[in-house]
Amino acid sequence: MELNDFYSKACFHIEERPIYVPKKETYTQGIIDIENKNTFLDTRHRAIISNYKDEKIVNVVPDTYKVVKNQEILDPFIDTISNSGLDYYIDDRHTFVDDSRMNLVVTFPELKMEDTNDHSDINFQIRLHNSYDGSERVRILLGYIRMVCTNGMILGEKLQTFQRKHTKNFNFEKNIIQKALDVLPEYSKKLTQMMKEPITEEFVNKLVKEYSKRVLKNVGLYSKEKEEQKYITDELLRKEMTKWQILNVLTYYISHNMQKRQMAIHQKKLSKIFN
Repeated sequence: MELNDFYSKACFHIEERPIYVPKKETYTQGIIDIENKNTFLDTRHRAIISNYKDEKIVNVVPDTYKVVKNQEILDPFIDTISNSGLDYYIDDRHTFVDDSRMNLVVTFPELKMEDTNDHSDINFQIRLHNSYDGSERVRILLGYIRMVCTNGMILGEKLQTFQRKHTKNFNFEKNIIQKALDVLPEYSKKLTQMMKEPITEEFVNKLVKEYSKRVLKNVGLYSKEKEEQKYITDELLRKEMTKWQILNVLTYYISHNMQKRQMAIHQKKLSKIFN
């Protein structure tokens, strides 16, 4: 699929209409006179009408909800990558749009890097998400992505993330993609260093202290029944793993064994531990 074709499909007309409910005395007659407030209750809610194929109500939202149209996200994205001069292609396997949601995955083959542990390629991708049915926030993920599992979870290293709820104070950071591309060389250098850097006693102590011992045991990073920190640290150090290997093992476990809310908590902890 070409980007222009996706843009045409994703930027369909979205309309918002107020919702009124007949007052008790007029309910049985089904009478609402918009010019006469005595005939209805103002719900302070709106219906989001999608015209993707046919006119359809995809959500009912309060006044505090802000509809963020796909076009608002796609326009600055297309401008940035068009001016970058980089080659790219759309990952058709994980890109879709319907009357309620949009998911766009773009891969940049020139920006791939090699995993020095198994000599496989890691692709740099940008992922854009939006929804009209309230199922998802506005999300933009940028980073080196190893794979996407069938459950939709991302494995890899995110360079930058933008997430915002659909609220009235929504503010889209239009230059987030350009900012990520600007720091990409330094980011790649740090990742390459992590792939080669063996774990140290200081790092393992921090990992054991700040992360879940249960998860560390479940992924096989230690096996003893004793959970004192010194026993776990000693066993981990004997494995002679790199920080990159540890991160991948934990990321894989999180994405396959946790609910979305738990995943966010654990990923945040790992980001702090791995700086």
